[in-house]
Amino acid sequence: MFDNTGDKRGPHEAWTLLDPKTNESRIIVPSDFQSKLTKWCHEMLTHPGSNRLCDEMHQHHAWTNVSDDIRKFYKEHKHCQMAKRGLKGHGKVPLKEIEMQTWRNCCTDSSGPWMAHVNDGDTEFHALTLVDPFASWVETVPVKTKKAPHIRDLVLNHWFR
Repeated sequence: MFDNTGDKRGPHEAWTLLDPKTNESRIIVPSDFQSKLTKWCHEMLTHPGSNRLCDEMHQHHAWTNVSDDIRKFYKEHKHCQMAKRGLKGHGKVPLKEIEMQTWRNCCTDSSGPWMAHVNDGDTEFHALTLVDPFASWVETVPVKTKKAPHIRDLVLNHWFR
């Protein structure tokens, strides 16, 4: 812990604590800023779970019972409680299977609208990207419409030709 009685530091100076595990300094957050900092980090990280928020805040900040305060914040945060799925996590994402053969799989994605300057005018277009994950072969095709028959024809004509 620390003792700052009689300290003459200004409002823009901070106390730090050396973390013995990482040998890095963390900012000691005064009690009147703890809830404000928790709320700000929660918003900036776009509403992460309490464990992720604890991990992120532990990297740079320290105060007594920080984990308990964050869990209390989540219990009282109305929007997070309403959006909570109530499901337990499923563990780590499984490893991706290694591709062993070219042209076996085709990954597709559509994107757009994109703007391009062509012949002194601007034009808007969409694109279809086709990828062979084994060979890392990529083709990008302009798309007139995102309707299924048109996309099917583009895949047949540009990928399987």
